[in-house]
Amino acid sequence: ELAQPMRPQDIKGGLEELCKAWVDEYPGLRNPDDKLRAISKFHARLLLIHPFLDGNGRVARAVLMQQCLDLFQRAEMSLLNKGADYYSALKNADQGNIDPLIDLIRPIVFD
Repeated sequence: ELAQPMRPQDIKGGLEELCKAWVDEYPGLRNPDDKLRAISKFHARLLLIHPFLDGNGRVARAVLMQQCLDLFQRAEMSLLNKGADYYSALKNADQGNIDPLIDLIRPIVFD
């Protein structure tokens, strides 16, 4: 079953909860695989919370870029596949399988 976008009245609380969880988790991320998993989970969740049909991808990718820079000191965003594979990976993440999204984000931070 796909995760459902938040109701409008729940967006503010959802964003606050997501950001608090990130702030709590961020300092303890040491292992590159843990970092990629955390970034991927945040990205997928943000796209569910952030409700705008026009522009939520740009906002989410800007946050993704900043997280990659913060945790890996690299963010080659031109390497992110934003086509069918990206949307398939997001759908998988919504169903609880984050691995395809991790695989798409990995090239952004590793040569």
